[in-house]
Amino acid sequence: MSNKYSTELGYKVRDHLISLRLEQPRDFNKNTQTKIDSIAKSYRDILDTLNLKTNEFDQTPNRVAKMFTQEIFYGLDYNNFPACALYENEFPYKGKLTQKNINIMSICEHHFVPFMGEAEVSFIPKDNNIIGLCRINSICDLCGINL
Repeated sequence: MSNKYSTELGYKVRDHLISLRLEQPRDFNKNTQTKIDSIAKSYRDILDTLNLKTNEFDQTPNRVAKMFTQEIFYGLDYNNFPACALYENEFPYKGKLTQKNINIMSICEHHFVPFMGEAEVSFIPKDNNIIGLCRINSICDLCGINL
């Protein structure tokens, strides 16, 4: 995961995806700790329902909640959109550029289990600029978990 983010770019991408009806507007105004507390309580209820009440499970709800909010579903927060730099297209290449075999992870919406896949991204340089190729991987990582 990248540690440099571009909130402004993230919201531009989100708004563009909403305008194309590829993304649904969502309200993510809850702060992270509120989400963690809510998820941990719900997960505790699951463990209690399954009668898993040993000391080994004491911290599990909190760990699961942090994993959901800060790892698996961090892409739901467009504040985490990777900062992207443009570089001069030194070889004035005008055709399509493709990056293949980008590993992604997502969650099955039907069974709520993780799965792995590969992405392939193509783009055409604009105004003699190209995006840093490592950022394409970062964007795929963010979007792969952005249900």
